[in-house]
Amino acid sequence: ELVETLREKGKYGSLLWAIDKTKTNMGARLLRSWICQPLKKVDNILKRQNAITEFVEKSEKRHELISILEKIYDIQRLSTRLSNNSANPKDFLSLKSSLYKLPELLEASKDLEFNPFKNIVEYKDEIADYTELIDKTIKDDAPITIKEGGVIKEGVSGELDYYKDLLDNGEKWLRDFEERERNLTGIRTLKVGYNRVFGYFIEVTNSNRNQVPNTYIRKQTLTGSERYITEELKKHEDDVLSARYKSTELEYKLYSDFREYSKEFVSKIREIADCIAQADVLSSLAEVAVENNFTKPEIDESGDFIVKNGRHPVLEKILPLGDYVSNDLELKSNSTDSTQFMILTGPNMAGKSTYMRQNALIALLAQIGSWVPADYLKLGVIDKIFTRVGASDDLTLGQSTFMVEMAETNYALRHADENSLLIFDEIGRGTATFDGMALAQAILEYDAAKIKAKTLFSTHYHEITSISEKIPTLKNIHVGVSTNDDKITFLYRVEDGAMGKSYGINVASLAHLP
Repeated sequence: ELVETLREKGKYGSLLWAIDKTKTNMGARLLRSWICQPLKKVDNILKRQNAITEFVEKSEKRHELISILEKIYDIQRLSTRLSNNSANPKDFLSLKSSLYKLPELLEASKDLEFNPFKNIVEYKDEIADYTELIDKTIKDDAPITIKEGGVIKEGVSGELDYYKDLLDNGEKWLRDFEERERNLTGIRTLKVGYNRVFGYFIEVTNSNRNQVPNTYIRKQTLTGSERYITEELKKHEDDVLSARYKSTELEYKLYSDFREYSKEFVSKIREIADCIAQADVLSSLAEVAVENNFTKPEIDESGDFIVKNGRHPVLEKILPLGDYVSNDLELKSNSTDSTQFMILTGPNMAGKSTYMRQNALIALLAQIGSWVPADYLKLGVIDKIFTRVGASDDLTLGQSTFMVEMAETNYALRHADENSLLIFDEIGRGTATFDGMALAQAILEYDAAKIKAKTLFSTHYHEITSISEKIPTLKNIHVGVSTNDDKITFLYRVEDGAMGKSYGINVASLAHLP
């Protein structure tokens, strides 16, 4: 449930939901990518971590940058539309608006040691010139469509300006023509009009027909009037219709040429978009760290996994403030006298799964470069995280819940190594008790002997906790509860030692089983 929940298939309740404070679509996509592809090289992790740390420490810079990012459109997608010739005029206006913010972004980030924009400073003037060209070319109120004109600004083409002048001043020409004809004929009620069927016309009432000049050509007879055309009016009509057609054709060509020319800037726009996305994610994760009291982790290649007062990053946002109970963890690799495996026992509903998941999420957060929900974390880089959590079947493949569980466990055991983290929750519960118990114990023993991965293994098979006597790197822990008569209170504290029973009857009672 890193980027969406299993049940609802929605973002709410996922890790992405808990840590996403990005301001741009580009940043949101990049953060999702980081979560799905954590880093495994210490140097790369530290580069991100140091950049986030700088944003945490320089809050004014962070807030300044965030306020600019809020005003930037998705120029990553816009660059794709440019490259495949599908960008419309509104896309260019969005691109212009966003690129106008580039000088502000460069100014806001220039003093940062880990400056996400340092690689694009060299062509800022070139981009500024292109941004001005968009401004001089595309009208601010341009429509989305490009087939009907109204896209190109005045001054781009003298020929286009001539056509537009002809169209824009057509109304004035008609008013002047009407006034002139009234004066020449002496018909004060003479009107000049236009409709789509008959085009331009001069309308004279029947009472004034005897004053109509011989140069008027009858066009249409109405009940109380006649409509005429003259050679001059006909020529104007032809000019206007021709100008409308030629103007639209020329605008389309000018726009297409400009769009083709803009392809030269696609790679630079994409690089700018990548820098904006990175700045967005880094400042966002810094904001999350500050707001949620996260800690900067220590990352190395020691093989250690030590957490002090770790918290579940999602649940602590959903629960009321202060309700979440934090817990410690200490696992180490390549050591014969320290804990490498933990068997976790305790009742259902007491927080076993939550404890295991929170530590997996803490490790993952640390390896995307983020700060983490804990008072302290030391993490030797993990190469893979394997989880076998929850019940599911796949009826389409003819696989029962237990078969899915065994297949997933097999995959983990085949692909894990000593640098991996295994999260095994209640393995073996889907079959007969002794079968399940034998499998659970065999899996633990195989892990300890062959793989030596850091492992959290929760179980209700209390009998297998005794194998800690023959595996020195295995430790028993349990989730604490308090009982008073038949009432049970979950403490959500992870404590040393095995728990002797599961309190299943008490949990059934909590569910009001009759």
